[in-house]
Amino acid sequence: MMNILVLGHSYVENLRRLCENRRKPHTWENPSNAHGKVSVQMHGYPGATFKRLTEAIEAGLFVHYSPHVVICQIGSNDCDRYSFDETAFRSDMNTFIYACLSRGVSVVFMSVMKRSGPWYCTPDEHTVRREIVNKMMKSIALENHFVHYFKPTNVYRVEYEARDGIHFTEEGYRAFLGGGGQG
Repeated sequence: MMNILVLGHSYVENLRRLCENRRKPHTWENPSNAHGKVSVQMHGYPGATFKRLTEAIEAGLFVHYSPHVVICQIGSNDCDRYSFDETAFRSDMNTFIYACLSRGVSVVFMSVMKRSGPWYCTPDEHTVRREIVNKMMKSIALENHFVHYFKPTNVYRVEYEARDGIHFTEEGYRAFLGGGGQG
């Protein structure tokens, strides 16, 4: 069985809770795989940064989930700080990657999503920082066969954005899970 852990910040935690509330299975048959199943688990920390996720891994997070692959939705909180240090961010990201790879876990980075209402910087500052972070993740993925980068298209829809400008509305989460909404 292939174990996949979707790891990240409050987006992931909110999706996990919604799946539990709707009794969505976290394990399903993969018809293209003759060997059977893929187990997908979600674990999120509201406000999480690369540094926080690395601390969780070092404290034994992977012992519980035993992932082969981590799909990582992270970076947005790192970008939303009063100040942003590219060198420190790269160091935290590389430490996270090492924490995964040294445990035999491959990494898939999801691109950092748009925030129309960041808390500690302006939307324009967040956009610039987000572009820097996404370029860093993509660059590392091009250099390392065990690190991947995925940038979904057409995932941002204003009608799915909560008032805080950061999270999805309930309709947005339902649409994401295929249980309602338009699109």
